Amino acid sequence: MDPPLMEAPNDFGNPLARWMHHHCKSSVVYVEFRPNQARVLQEWNNVDPIAQGPGAAERLAARDEQSGAAMRCTGFFLSVPTAPPHRIHVLTVAHALHPVFNAGFPITAAQAEWMYQPWILCEHLEQAFLDGDEQLRRFTRGHIVNISCQNDLLVIQLTQAHMAGYCEQVHWPLSVAQRFPPCTDSVMMLSWPEVGRSAATARGEISHPDRMIQYLGGRNPFGFTTRLSEVGIRSEQGSSGAPLLDGWGEVVGVLHGGNTVVSFFVGLTEIRNTLMGWGLI
Repeated sequence: MDPPLMEAPNDFGNPLARWMHHHCKSSVVYVEFRPNQARVLQEWNNVDPIAQGPGAAERLAARDEQSGAAMRCTGFFLSVPTAPPHRIHVLTVAHALHPVFNAGFPITAAQAEWMYQPWILCEHLEQAFLDGDEQLRRFTRGHIVNISCQNDLLVIQLTQAHMAGYCEQVHWPLSVAQRFPPCTDSVMMLSWPEVGRSAATARGEISHPDRMIQYLGGRNPFGFTTRLSEVGIRSEQGSSGAPLLDGWGEVVGVLHGGNTVVSFFVGLTEIRNTLMGWGLI
C-alpha cells in the first residue's frame, strides 16, 4: 500500500525570523553624517598630520576632497526607559565618521556635532519613495549627544515632536538584552547598507562571545579597545551600526565590521556599560 501523500512545503522560512523582520524593520534607520568640510579637514589633520615630502600635496588634496563626503551607516531606535518621553535616541557606530579621532585623541559629542550634521531616513518614508508616493527621499535632522571613542558607539537624539512632523507611523525602539546568548545560538541582523536596500536581513550563529579587537589582525585606525562578539553572518560596507538581535528581539550587539565569512559586533557588556555611563540604561 502506498504511503499517504504529504503536501510539499512551500518555503524554507523560520516563523520567528519572519516575525522579527516584520516587527523590527521599522526600528532600523539609514544614517547620513553630513560634514562641515573645513572643520573635518582641520581635525583630521590634527589627529593624523601629513608629513611634508614627496606626494604630500597629492595626499592633502585627496584628504581635502574626502573631508567633504557624507559618511553613511546603519542605526536603530533605542529604547531608553530613563529618558523623557519626548526624546528619541538612535544608536550607531562612531567609526562612521571620518578619522577625526582615535583612542589617543578622543573627541566629545559637542566636537562631533560641531563637525557633522546627522540626518536620519526611516523605513516608512524610504518605502513611500520607492512606491512613488514621495518625489524625494526625506531625511530628518538629529543631533549627536554621546560618543565613545573606545567602544565605537555614538548616539543621535531627536525629539518626539520633530519625529511626528517627519513620519507619523510607529518606529519600535529596540531594548538591550541583559544576557548574551550562548555559542551556536541563532541570531539575526537587520541592516541598511545603502539607500534602496532597507531592512536587509541576515541570520547566523554565534561563533565566539568575546574577542579582543587587537588580536583580530585587521586594521584599527581609530585605536578602539572594545571587545567584540564573533558571529557567522556576512556583512558589507554601510551595514556598520546594525543591531544584532536574539530570539527575543533584543539587541545583543552592534555591528563593528566583518567580511564574507564572519562579522564582529560591539559586545553586549561594552554596550550596556557605555549606555549605563550615559544614563541611557
